[in-house]
Amino acid sequence: MDQSTPPPRKATWRMGQQQRERLQWGVVTFICILLFMALRPYYFFIVETRDFQTCQSNVLKIASSIRRYAEDYEGTMPLGNHWMDATQGYLAATSGTGFKSTDIYHCPRDKSNQETSYSFNDALSGMSLDVRSQNPEIESRRLQIGHPDRAPALVEHPGGRNAIVNVFKWDELSTTLTRPHFEANHTGSTMLGSGKVSSSSDESLPNHKGKF
Repeated sequence: MDQSTPPPRKATWRMGQQQRERLQWGVVTFICILLFMALRPYYFFIVETRDFQTCQSNVLKIASSIRRYAEDYEGTMPLGNHWMDATQGYLAATSGTGFKSTDIYHCPRDKSNQETSYSFNDALSGMSLDVRSQNPEIESRRLQIGHPDRAPALVEHPGGRNAIVNVFKWDELSTTLTRPHFEANHTGSTMLGSGKVSSSSDESLPNHKGKF
């Protein structure tokens, strides 16, 4: 054997430029997927919290517009079949510039495609919170409610324009509230007749009995 002949080299595999770039992109993609899976629950929690807070803010603004309407009409609540029409001008003033004030009628999580995500309590329709009416029908509703100034006036319940529900007692809210937030329990933002905003759920609704 010729001693001057170098021994044969072992076959080696070397990555080209394109192969290295593909490997780098694959590693980066894999890391991004891991991060997404790890952070996904936190992301959805943040989005859900933001949407719920937006919904509560909407209820507060609508409640303020209803209260302003009542103040201008000697404490009388708007008619149930006319409440959006009656308070929309007040809502524009409440929302500041009034730009896209109609968006306030929608909860971000409500996918029902209805005109509003909220319904007015028709039990308070045309009722004065302070002065008794000569209308027997209104007074009959007042007796059923007990304290109109403490009754829920606005609840989360999608419907068409001037949507209404009938809620005489706090116990009835559990069957009235809908689930635009897609949570395990019924959750809704309610406004008392006095204008106070309260967030209620299946667990907290019994706590309202006897307090409001």
